[in-house]
Amino acid sequence: MSNLMLNHFDDLFNGFLRRELSTPAASRSFSPPSEVDETDTHYVLSLDVPGVAKDDLDIEVENDRLVITGERKGFRAAKFTRAFTLPAGIKAEALEASHENGVLRVLVPKEAEAKKTKIKIGPQLPQSPQTRQ
Repeated sequence: MSNLMLNHFDDLFNGFLRRELSTPAASRSFSPPSEVDETDTHYVLSLDVPGVAKDDLDIEVENDRLVITGERKGFRAAKFTRAFTLPAGIKAEALEASHENGVLRVLVPKEAEAKKTKIKIGPQLPQSPQTRQ
């Protein structure tokens, strides 16, 4: 390889190291990829979080949003926050989560389908005070 090519690689590598070493770990962030699958009874949210320990993950429900935060420690230290809008009527205590082999899974139960009720049409409703005049 020519000296010019070696110098170019050295410049690229040294520039990368300077950026990595000059950025404080606390300010580094990443956005783990996610996907949502659906079963008959649940939505299944999966996040790829390799290098993030279970104890470094936090899952909260804020109003109608599922907020997941985490921190990867070590040489490639970084933090992330992801937020997902939940379907209406979901109770936070009904959610379940697991962490295995670098994948966080959150099970979100589907709301029971509303039952249909047939309403009989009667001959006449009692009059309200406003309609009696």
